[in-house]
Amino acid sequence: MFDTRDDVDSFNGPGRLPVTQEGELIRLRRTLKKTEEELAILKKFDAYLTRRKL
Repeated sequence: MFDTRDDVDSFNGPGRLPVTQEGELIRLRRTLKKTEEELAILKKFDAYLTRRKL
């Protein structure tokens, strides 16, 4: 009659992820932002080197 699930699968409220998933999401977003910034720097450096070879 009742669904018996662990606390891990329980609903935390409207739109809220479990704390462990929320922390992981924040960490991944920081890593993504840092990686995107590094890629932008490398692209600028590549363009600089390409101009210098001409």
